[in-house]
Amino acid sequence: MSIYFFEPIPRYTIWGGKACNAYFHCEDRFQDGVGQIWAFSGQDGAGLSTVCTTAPYEGRTLKDLWEQEPALFGFKKNEGPFPLIISLVAPEDDLSLQVHPDDVQAAKAGYPMGKNEAWYFIRCRDGASIVYDHNMESPDQLKQYIDDERWDEIPKHRPVKDGDFVYIPAGMLHAMGKGVVVYEIQQSTDVTYRFYDYHRKDKNGNERPLQLKEAIECLHYEPAPVLAPPVEDDPCTTLIRCPSFTVMKIDVDDHVSFKTGPYRLVTVTEGRGTANRTPVQEGSSFLLPAGETAFLDGQMTLMTTTTEKL
Repeated sequence: MSIYFFEPIPRYTIWGGKACNAYFHCEDRFQDGVGQIWAFSGQDGAGLSTVCTTAPYEGRTLKDLWEQEPALFGFKKNEGPFPLIISLVAPEDDLSLQVHPDDVQAAKAGYPMGKNEAWYFIRCRDGASIVYDHNMESPDQLKQYIDDERWDEIPKHRPVKDGDFVYIPAGMLHAMGKGVVVYEIQQSTDVTYRFYDYHRKDKNGNERPLQLKEAIECLHYEPAPVLAPPVEDDPCTTLIRCPSFTVMKIDVDDHVSFKTGPYRLVTVTEGRGTANRTPVQEGSSFLLPAGETAFLDGQMTLMTTTTEKL
């Protein structure tokens, strides 16, 4: 009944502070200023792939396990890079307005895939909102609004509350607002084109660079997608199943067990308990290999994400 835990990676940001560390119990590991924690990443580069802390894979990165131990994930051979980044996010200021490339735009820029994304809202302060889509009908209208510096009229805003789930396809203008705690799923193309940043300055008094040209080129104009209703299959509730990822929520009240088909990346987002007799709490993340069973006890909520060959 093996599960494998991973050490998270802090991401220090201009919009970070103490909230992320406090909610996910990382004050003793990370300094203030963390806006985002990578629970799972298989990115190429020093310090960009999460490291397993469980024997017999202790000290090996997720990238290495994906490439060298494909049976853990239910495959004979894994093609391409690890497909996901799972993040825990708690911004203390609004994020910049941004756009991710789709597969076509990503290929032009030399990336293996585009970047679809989804957010599950764990905690939201009263009145919390996000930027979700835009009001423009054409590139010409967008150009006119930018020329006139009518930045506030471009984005659409959407209120959010605890338990909301939103899907953000590549090409959608979006921005997370302050005062939320979020479980974030994204494809592993770690590229973001910054569209607008409120003329905000960093600690050195400089505005962060925009990638306005690339963002405009990637922006889509079709309506925001309508998600299918959640599918309940005790003990899991499927929030989305698409070619990019499948995301499920599990609420544990006393005892729950389930057997996985494909691998699952599991993160405790609320509460505490045990997973296969190991203590866990908010922020604990583990890999449930393909075909394994998880035995969960306590009072907690877990989010799981996987990729399936649909």
